[in-house]
Amino acid sequence: MDEALRVLHFADLHLGVANHGPVDPQSGLGARAQDFLQRLDDLVGLACEHDVDLTVFAGDAFHNRSPNPTLQREFAKRVQAFAQQAPLLLLTGRHDLPLQPSRASSLEIFATLAVPGVLVCNDYEVRQIDTRRGPLAVTTAPWPQRARLLPEARGTLSTTELEEALATRLSDLAAEADRYDMPRLLVAHFAVCGAQAGSEAGFIPGDAPNLPPDLLADPRQDHVALGYHHLHQDLTTGRADRPAVVCSGAPERLDFSEEDAPRGACLIELARGATRWRFLPLDARPLRSLQLDLRQSAAPAGALQQALADQQLEGVILRLLLQLSADNEAALDADALHEALRNAGVWHLAGLQREVERPRRSAGTGLNDLEPLPLLQHYLEARDTPPQRQKNLLDAAAGLLREVGTVSD
Repeated sequence: MDEALRVLHFADLHLGVANHGPVDPQSGLGARAQDFLQRLDDLVGLACEHDVDLTVFAGDAFHNRSPNPTLQREFAKRVQAFAQQAPLLLLTGRHDLPLQPSRASSLEIFATLAVPGVLVCNDYEVRQIDTRRGPLAVTTAPWPQRARLLPEARGTLSTTELEEALATRLSDLAAEADRYDMPRLLVAHFAVCGAQAGSEAGFIPGDAPNLPPDLLADPRQDHVALGYHHLHQDLTTGRADRPAVVCSGAPERLDFSEEDAPRGACLIELARGATRWRFLPLDARPLRSLQLDLRQSAAPAGALQQALADQQLEGVILRLLLQLSADNEAALDADALHEALRNAGVWHLAGLQREVERPRRSAGTGLNDLEPLPLLQHYLEARDTPPQRQKNLLDAAAGLLREVGTVSD
């Protein structure tokens, strides 16, 4: 083959994960959901711009296993747009699969309707895909659900047993792919040892099977397009003897743990033994955490206006920590705060925390400064202890304190 195949790889859309911002009355969608759909539109544009032969989505289309029908409709529109450009492969990820294997996944409707140009992959298999520049062998490895990976197993499998079963299955699939005299691509959705974790770590509790990158980077494959990890990373950097194992990362920022993480997709130039790839950045919605110390300001509203203006916060989802003093706290009311945010162009305030510095109590004026017997007397009076009972307790306490030398006769 003279020309490498062009494959666009993205993953972990998690459509429906966020609800920041107002609801659009026309679409019925939250404003944040529009960001995620815009990233899909941007990806369709990249597929057209680079004239790709195949688009690969490596799992987790929706954040909910039973997604909102409006989100399903909007996702389907973009699926059709991808398929009009080139074949689209949809791999089922952790959030796409139902808890009961007999139930349909959120992506299965595209296979049921036999949407032209769309391949839904929810099994461990090798298939040949014919493209305009030639064929390729694609190995698919969806999220390792116990009942799907080992349907014949009885009882509960441990995470270690599941990892061993998955490793064996991948090795068998690589041997099968090796029989194809064409470029080979592994598309997978699971955790890899040593990968930098993003927001995926907190989305679903429980152990996730982890495989070593060397097991994935089988020389019988030419490239590994990975989903599950939300941060873009190359897990085999510098390994010329192995195919690249690459997480595209999520196309949108999913929470504040990813506020500095680049967002995008990967363009793969796939050729047998000579594959190259590069990251294509997307202009995702910025998330910022900001801490401002206004304790010394006599006019905190004006100081906040200036501090926010200096930060270039146009279009940002902001998490704000304000440090104030007891003297100026009241001067920064809700109206002044919202005006400062509006003037700075902040798109949405996702969190606000105020830390107010209180003056320390002067020495000699508090209960902590009392001697033991006066402190005990104060406590007994506060509890409305009868006078004779107070006297008896104070006499007993004085005797104990004399014994340890704390008070004198």
